[in-house]
Amino acid sequence: MLITTSCHQYFRPQSVKYAGYSVEQVATDTAISNFLKPYSTKVGETMNDVVAELPVTLEERITQ
Repeated sequence: MLITTSCHQYFRPQSVKYAGYSVEQVATDTAISNFLKPYSTKVGETMNDVVAELPVTLEERITQ
């Protein structure tokens, strides 16, 4: 006889910590940069489109 307690287990993190990492020096690969340039331009145009406006300012709420 096989007994199972649950097929789905849900875990909630007790805390979340973020570390800020910075990159000081970046080597530029011109071949990759030139390859991505047309795509980057098109994505930049699309990402600047306004999709919605809200009459209020959204605030971050942290629930525990």
